[in-house]
Amino acid sequence: MTTVTIVGRGHSGTRVISHTLSASGVYMGARLNRSGDLVPPDEMYEACRILSRQVRYLGDMRWDFRRLHEGGIDPAFTRLIGSYLESVLNSPAQHKGWKIPETTLVYPWIVRLFPDVHYIHWVRDPRDCILGSHVTDDLAAFEVPCERTEDVHLQRAISWKYQADIVKATPQPKLFRTVLFEWFVLDQERALASLQGFLGFPLAKIPVHPSAVGRWKRSAFSREFPFFKDDLSKYGYQRGGGMDQMVEEVVANSGGDNSDTICLAETWEDRLERATRELVKLIPERETFILVDNKQSGAETHLADRRCFPFLERNGEYWGNPPDDSTAVQEFERLREAGASFIVFAWPSFWWFNHYCGFHQYLRWNFPCVLEDDLLVAFELRKTR
Repeated sequence: MTTVTIVGRGHSGTRVISHTLSASGVYMGARLNRSGDLVPPDEMYEACRILSRQVRYLGDMRWDFRRLHEGGIDPAFTRLIGSYLESVLNSPAQHKGWKIPETTLVYPWIVRLFPDVHYIHWVRDPRDCILGSHVTDDLAAFEVPCERTEDVHLQRAISWKYQADIVKATPQPKLFRTVLFEWFVLDQERALASLQGFLGFPLAKIPVHPSAVGRWKRSAFSREFPFFKDDLSKYGYQRGGGMDQMVEEVVANSGGDNSDTICLAETWEDRLERATRELVKLIPERETFILVDNKQSGAETHLADRRCFPFLERNGEYWGNPPDDSTAVQEFERLREAGASFIVFAWPSFWWFNHYCGFHQYLRWNFPCVLEDDLLVAFELRKTR
């Protein structure tokens, strides 16, 4: 079993890796937004505030993080994180994880709570990171001690520096890999190969938008700050550096496209719309079907003229994952006897095929598979083999 999380500030392009993991069958939590963040975020936000109270501001954009590494972890923090990650931590999925930019703000205590997690440190040119606004720009909202400024870009840059510093100040966990957003976009096959070796399972290739790199070079609102210098040099973003040369070639051929559409892959809403169309075409009106999606896809809300059983099910409500294959088969047969004519697996539940191998084989051996693509796998139950 592999658990993975992404450590990267807002607007660092973490959407790309979250979508990649989801497309690769990694369970990323019970409810995700368009960016692939585990939501709602309220408990994570409060956990950020609890941790920030242990950080001491030294002035001149410098912070003392020692108490985060030497003292105990506030029990309230542990409870909040446990509640926020409940769907992930309790999932029996073979590969699972979560992504939300605010993980960076609590990174020191996350590492201490979860030392065996695979940490993907996601880096993007800071000049691109600060072009757009993000909720973490206002560090004071998370009770991080810092200087206030009316300069919007400076405020974003200070937030970038704080998040870069808190990662640097944290002892590196044993499973840690830094990935540059620009490298992933411009040389995705090599980046995926590196990540596959790190995570230990294959990753899907998703379409990405090359014009999302080097946007600061084409923007009239770009800013650069002296404290970017070390990271620009470290990652090859400085003028003439290895990454800068790759980005410059893309910029020269971009034709002025300055889109921040990072990921050309379908959004969650796009996938839901396409899945709904496929289900409408497959399942006749007034038919009953079983939907296996960990209550995550939302497809059932768009099929009001068809009866949908969640799986597992109790009194019409979703009841979590089965403890084993025999329970899955038993519950499946109960719903089939109750009138279900199809069972459909949506993409968030594709991990079931590896985890519940016996149940998967039972379906393959006994019922025809009438639909199988990147979004849905469906078996018709009115026919048997």
